[in-house]
Amino acid sequence: MSWFTTFPKAANPGQDVTEAPPTTVLEGRNEDASVTAPVIATKSLMDLPLEIREMIWHLALENERHVPMILHGTSKVTYRYFKDPVSLQGYRRHTYQDYPPFLPAICRLSAYTRAETIKIFLRGTTFGSSSTADNECLTGFLGSVPGGFASIRGLYFDCFGLSLKTPRKTDLELAVRCTCLRELTLLMHEYVLARSSAQDIYTDYNFNRLLDSGSVGKVSIITVSYCEAAVTEQAARDLAFLIEDGFRSRGRTVQVTVN
Repeated sequence: MSWFTTFPKAANPGQDVTEAPPTTVLEGRNEDASVTAPVIATKSLMDLPLEIREMIWHLALENERHVPMILHGTSKVTYRYFKDPVSLQGYRRHTYQDYPPFLPAICRLSAYTRAETIKIFLRGTTFGSSSTADNECLTGFLGSVPGGFASIRGLYFDCFGLSLKTPRKTDLELAVRCTCLRELTLLMHEYVLARSSAQDIYTDYNFNRLLDSGSVGKVSIITVSYCEAAVTEQAARDLAFLIEDGFRSRGRTVQVTVN
């Protein structure tokens, strides 16, 4: 295919010729053929099926990093959503409104996408609570999100068995309210495990309430010991047996491990 330009021939002397403008000819092209460009229909993100949108939110959150508020200005330590637990203690200085500070940036993007992105964030995140105040803050936030409690999959109570004088019964209450909870981790101290029988601990901490959790499939007990490691571990194993036995009495099999 080539392009060339033709010009009118020179007129003879005395001949009246109206000069025509140059014309451009495309060789090898069928001038009658019409070319139709494909029409691409544009859609907004919210027009996509929910399953596709949820995949997009998950990919956007998968490797996003965050710095707990307690570390701002003092540390370069960063954590990744979906990889590291979100410690509620790190945000204790802030009041929990509709947009608590631990929320990823994508959850603040738009009021139209808020509910969807928050649910994906909650499903992929394990929340670590260190106090009753942490539980109250998380409870208040989850209550403000449609389906918030049902979106929680993992909880980690890192001061659960610190002292029998102040049993953390609000921990198990929160766990039961999270109706789709999959994994629960409890940190228990030597002070409790080595000085009380497993049955007393089961009763004092109201583990019977945990049996009302209809979805939890794994409970992990992490022990902290200094001098009586063997006694502490054995007490934790006895407690684990009581918890498993309690679930069996409800017709369920739940794995309880001791670390």
